[in-house]
Amino acid sequence: MKTYPILISLMVLIFSGCGSSDPLDVDVSDIEAEVKINRFDRDLLDAYKKSDSEVIKLGEKYPEFFEMFNINLISVGPSSDSGYLVRLHDFMEYPMTKEAYKAISKIYYTDDYLETKLTDAFKHYKYYWPDKPIPEIYTYVSGFNLSAFTSGNMIGIGLDRYLGKDYEVYKSMGIPAFTIANMHKDKIVPDAMQAIAYKEFPFNDSIDNLISNMIYEGKILYFVEAMMPDEPENLIIGYNEEQWEWINASEDDMWSYLLDYKQLFITDMMTIKKYVGEGPFTINFSKESPGKAGVWIGWQIVKSYMKNNESVTLQDLMEDDDYQSILQLSKYDPL
Repeated sequence: MKTYPILISLMVLIFSGCGSSDPLDVDVSDIEAEVKINRFDRDLLDAYKKSDSEVIKLGEKYPEFFEMFNINLISVGPSSDSGYLVRLHDFMEYPMTKEAYKAISKIYYTDDYLETKLTDAFKHYKYYWPDKPIPEIYTYVSGFNLSAFTSGNMIGIGLDRYLGKDYEVYKSMGIPAFTIANMHKDKIVPDAMQAIAYKEFPFNDSIDNLISNMIYEGKILYFVEAMMPDEPENLIIGYNEEQWEWINASEDDMWSYLLDYKQLFITDMMTIKKYVGEGPFTINFSKESPGKAGVWIGWQIVKSYMKNNESVTLQDLMEDDDYQSILQLSKYDPL
């Protein structure tokens, strides 16, 4: 390991706080970001325990979210249906639903963790986009159907999808291990920020090839990183330490493979998904590789692009859907 003279080390300590070369290291201390977490999961359970009329009243408290939850998330139909309350009863009394509520009451008994993390993320969001509103946050239990979504000016968070990688019910449901590995509370805010990015900055599919998908997904991760610059990068993409070590050590080999086998400009969606889709590993690389390794490479291309084009802002990047130009101007070359 390389060592440095004591004098230089002291200079580093003295001046390290005077500035940062990291463009995402921004001061948000004066940014106002009021985050409201609507604990619909808790309110629904409380109303259900009281009476049917209390359940129906939730439509007044949550005029937008209530029917969306009923129809789209748990598929019991609108509250105006004659059989609605019977179907809701079946959902609430289902053993896995009851078990999920028990786990949520232990892990998310207060909102402190979510409020702290979401507030910091939205301070960064307002730093870059001061005129954009902060979405309303709704938490729910959907029978393990959906982790996070956006609709209009709302973000939904399915707390039953974030009960921890050791939550036994996940295994009994047949959820793949690589998915379970990211079903914990530290992934809530990265997933929420990712959902915002997908909504606000959709993919331009005019040239729908592998490199375009890689760079687009890389932009999404760069956005999440900008919203959460103090979080570990492996958390943002969802890799454990072993996967993170492998992919950083294999960057040149992966890029060589993509070039040698002329993969970057393929348009076959099945092949593209092998590189950017979720999975236990990335098939064309190695069984030791993590899934969606192509997304990680796209992230590195975007980082290289931002490093080599300092006048480009995050706002510019997210609005730019000329993926080929980003690749060329990135000067990305790990070889």
